[in-house]
Amino acid sequence: MLAPEHYVFYVNIEFPIVLTIILCAAEIEWTRVPPAAASSCPAPRWRHSSTALPDGRILMVGGFASSTTRLNDLWLLDPATGSWSQPASVLETSRRIVQKSEAATQDDEASALNDSKRDYLDDLGGGGDAAQAGIAPVDGCEDAPTPRGAHTASLVEGSVWVFGGYGGSGFGRRDFSDVRRFDLGGGNEGGGASHGGAAESKSSGDDDAVGESSAGAAGGGIVIDDDLMAWVPVQQPDEEQPHPEGRSDHSSGSDRHRLIVYGGWNASRRFDDTWALDTRSMVWEKIDTALLGHAGWNASSVGVPAVPSWLIFSFGGSRAPMDEDGESKAEAGDESFSNELTMLNTAMKRWEPLVPEGKAPRARSDAGMAFDPIK
Repeated sequence: MLAPEHYVFYVNIEFPIVLTIILCAAEIEWTRVPPAAASSCPAPRWRHSSTALPDGRILMVGGFASSTTRLNDLWLLDPATGSWSQPASVLETSRRIVQKSEAATQDDEASALNDSKRDYLDDLGGGGDAAQAGIAPVDGCEDAPTPRGAHTASLVEGSVWVFGGYGGSGFGRRDFSDVRRFDLGGGNEGGGASHGGAAESKSSGDDDAVGESSAGAAGGGIVIDDDLMAWVPVQQPDEEQPHPEGRSDHSSGSDRHRLIVYGGWNASRRFDDTWALDTRSMVWEKIDTALLGHAGWNASSVGVPAVPSWLIFSFGGSRAPMDEDGESKAEAGDESFSNELTMLNTAMKRWEPLVPEGKAPRARSDAGMAFDPIK
């Protein structure tokens, strides 16, 4: 957890515990993790993403440094030592200006994204609030996400996939629907090709069936090479085909080689939809039409590899009712907090309500949730 003062904490949970679907009782103690003496530290921020890697480290991307300053830098935290680091590829491009010529042959969306990066680099170099706070220039790599927050970053096979969020210059807001990929160095091909970073053995049957079980759990068999880590080109999904609208404060998880995205909101509406991106073919599929009858955002989410199909659990968040036309406009006053626990069965392609034993936590949003495969 990265607090606004950029402190890091961990929680120690003493077992045995009573476990149903969520943690019901345990001895819990929070401890601050001091940064390593020789370790540089990322700038304070919120609305960033944190992704657990198979080797125990945490990968952090982007976030907001203030109400007008968005970031797209990438950091790695080793919880065992308290040390922060940045891959060599990120350090190499963190001060490289994005030239207009790079966007000359790209489509309008890519051009707009590069324009946004260029504006940010100009603002940071011009003595704005980010410069005064000592924040380094954002990553100018053309394959890195535009500075943003309220996005998601999910581990799918051998890469971390970033989707959505919002950014924009100053107080402006731009909701994103692009997909960005950070390769962990396992030698995977770019988005749109078959990846080789996850466990190679697969169960028999239809390889394209949502929810198919695989011998490799999330992170299983993934090769991580710090020297080869990098943002890599992604073949963006076809805008002419069905795809999710730009959004932020959504939730995401993984189902083998698929990225699952649900809920969220943008400047005009809230969402109750669920989408799956096949990261091999780069095709979106709408796999569910409703989050149990209401729009939802800022929910906690965790994906769990399981047999026969992978599962995604969602807890809490904010929600709002849908109208007769299945719309939920972005209007204040009709939203509420939730303490519901639901599960997406990726094989059945539907959300199911769950009622665990014990007293449920109080309704809340923006909470964290993690899965411990051992305990």
